[in-house]
Amino acid sequence: MEGLYDITARWQVGALWANKRGEERADRDDGAWFTTSAELAVLRGRYELVRKWDGLLEYRFLRVPEAESVRH
Repeated sequence: MEGLYDITARWQVGALWANKRGEERADRDDGAWFTTSAELAVLRGRYELVRKWDGLLEYRFLRVPEAESVRH
């Protein structure tokens, strides 16, 4: 899901959220299947500097529970 909102003619804020679920196995031909998941969240702010030039500030958060991984 993604949403954008124009605060003014120059300022825009947005957010994105994505969730992925699937199944994998360690070996291509053999082995047990296990569930995988990942979650991504993004917050962004955009400012129109001059005509077609924009400044963008973005924060990303990615979490993969099975790998016990969190990245910013």
